[in-house]
Amino acid sequence: MDIRGAGAAMVTFEPGARMAWHIWFAPSERHWHGASPTAAMTHIAMQESLDGKFVDWMEKMTDDQYDTNRTAR
Repeated sequence: MDIRGAGAAMVTFEPGARMAWHIWFAPSERHWHGASPTAAMTHIAMQESLDGKFVDWMEKMTDDQYDTNRTAR
């Protein structure tokens, strides 16, 4: 198995913490990860790089976006 260009990370979020928007699946498909307002969360990511890049970081998620996305689930 060739693992060059692959990466893994474990990120722990304190209550209310979240990542910035980023692209993963299809081009321009944005998503985010984060904890609920009252509970911590651990996210384990495994990804492959494309042209030496693992992720396209975008703008930070606003409090309004977090509240809307969290309650829409």
